[in-house]
Amino acid sequence: MAAEHGGRVAPELLHRMEIGPDCQGLRICASTCPTGALLRYRDERAGVAGVSFDAADCIACGNCAAACPQQALRLRAGEGAARGRQVLTRIAQRECADCGARFLLTDAEAHTRCDRCRKTAALARAAFQTLFAQDTHSGARSASPEEHR
Repeated sequence: MAAEHGGRVAPELLHRMEIGPDCQGLRICASTCPTGALLRYRDERAGVAGVSFDAADCIACGNCAAACPQQALRLRAGEGAARGRQVLTRIAQRECADCGARFLLTDAEAHTRCDRCRKTAALARAAFQTLFAQDTHSGARSASPEEHR
């Protein structure tokens, strides 16, 4: 509103957003922001994605911090902030070797497959082991041909 009328917002009225190291790049926080102060972005040329923040648009509702599953966001109401849109997270992207989808590399381990393909492979491995592993600990034995009669 101040910008529309040629004024400026006092710095002490602006809020500061901090994202801690627990952030996994889910970007749920930006999805819950009612004003667009937090926005998701993706830069295909640089191979990164993340969240940006503009303090002038923030109303300090706290939706973003409440929605973060890792509790990685800290909204510092009334502590002043830099003017303009600031990049808060910058997470590298990779193309999944299985499905070709782009995914964010959020942990220290560099994966070649997206979460969905890794989970599918793990489920397939577990199902295979469950179906075809020999049960040597239960004392179970297969029935002899005579026992089937």
